[in-house]
Order: sequence, then C-alpha cells, then structure tokens
Amino acid sequence: MVPRKNRLKNKKEFEKVFKNGEFFGGRYCTVRMLENKFSVSRFGFVTGKKLIKSIVRRNKVKRRMREIVRLFLKENKIKPGLDVIIIAKERALDVSYQELKKDLEGIFRRVKLLTSNG
Repeated sequence: MVPRKNRLKNKKEFEKVFKNGEFFGGRYCTVRMLENKFSVSRFGFVTGKKLIKSIVRRNKVKRRMREIVRLFLKENKIKPGLDVIIIAKERALDVSYQELKKDLEGIFRRVKLLTSNG
C-alpha cells in the first residue's frame, strides 16, 4: 500500500492533474504529471471500466502499479513535489509484473521523476 501522504485522495485533486498535467505515454500505462506545493510526490491510479470490464482484473492491475510505486518510494527513488496519475492501458492486463515495472520505470526515467540514485 502506498503511504497515505503519497496518495491523491479526492476527485478535485485528480481533476486538477487531468486538466493541467503533462501527458506521457508508455507501452502499458500512461502518466499525467503536475507539480504540487508539497515536499512529497503523490500518486493516483486509474483503470478504465470501458477498457477493462472485469473489476477483478482492474484491481489486479492497480495493485501491481501501487506496489511498483511503493517500492520506488521505499527506496527513495521518487523526486518530491509532483502529483502523478498512472492510467493503465488494456494491454496491461496481459503482461507480467516485471514487464509493467519496466514500462513504468522507463516512463519515470524519461520524465525525470526518478532521482539520480534511482
């Protein structure tokens, strides 16, 4: 579980990132990112009902994405001061945890979300 201080919590926070954030695409996920005024980065996770019909499968993808982010946070690899929403694509259902992690890490490196030791 991602620590409470590192979570986007309400609809207003999500809407702000969706409306004003920069968009970055990956193979299995897309990322919306916006600077915040806090000393931590906060994350939100989205899996669309239209793309992924089964709630069980949507939750599995979200759990995997949360775990990947939790481990990056635990290792102090995430830069502070950003609000990030990670949106799963339909093809994220059919990949392993390692492939999903590799994709997210690639996006994070490309947008310079990871610290230099990450």
